[in-house]
Amino acid sequence: MSFDQALIVLGFFAFCGGLIDAAVGGGGLVQIPALLHALPQQSLATIFGTNKLAVLAGNLSSIFRYLKRIKIVWRLMLPTMLSAFLFAFIGAASVSIVPKQLMEFVVFFILIAMAIYTFTEKKPRLIQPKYTLRNKRDYIGNFFWRPYWFL
Repeated sequence: MSFDQALIVLGFFAFCGGLIDAAVGGGGLVQIPALLHALPQQSLATIFGTNKLAVLAGNLSSIFRYLKRIKIVWRLMLPTMLSAFLFAFIGAASVSIVPKQLMEFVVFFILIAMAIYTFTEKKPRLIQPKYTLRNKRDYIGNFFWRPYWFL
């Protein structure tokens, strides 16, 4: 595949991933396999970074719209943000350490599992429960639990 063809194909999959992400989430289920196929010479860290850059671009506009409509509970959000940053750093570091062949295998099965979960969930999460942090135990639980909210 030539460079121009790869750009057109990746642009198409980025558009499809963005539409899916905006509608129901999970646009990475489309973008990551496309990036792995179109850029086989690149490291997994580069591929995941490219995907995260595309996701960030799409999410920034959503974040600013969300901030205009919703009052953020910063006592809840700050520990969550710190936890997300810490675990994202650990995840990024692990992608650069693990061999590419193993990660491609793992990513393949994770993407399949997430696709099955996304398409078979019976009740969409339209209403989020209200969270309150009352004591130190709640803050610690929030810090370590939030990275796994989707499971």
